[in-house]
Amino acid sequence: MRKSGRVFLAGVAAAGVAVELLLLVGAPTSLVPTGALGAAIPVALTYAVMTAADDGAQ
Repeated sequence: MRKSGRVFLAGVAAAGVAVELLLLVGAPTSLVPTGALGAAIPVALTYAVMTAADDGAQ
């Protein structure tokens, strides 16, 4: 799988966990999309930076 796919899947996984936790604690549904993006973006960016050396990128 290409790196972009792995980064995307890391973000989707983080968003899924955030959505499940927000629904579990009874958060308002209007908060769910913001929480999902708030989890997905930093996780995907961190994953991309941490694995940059794996692809030979500098």
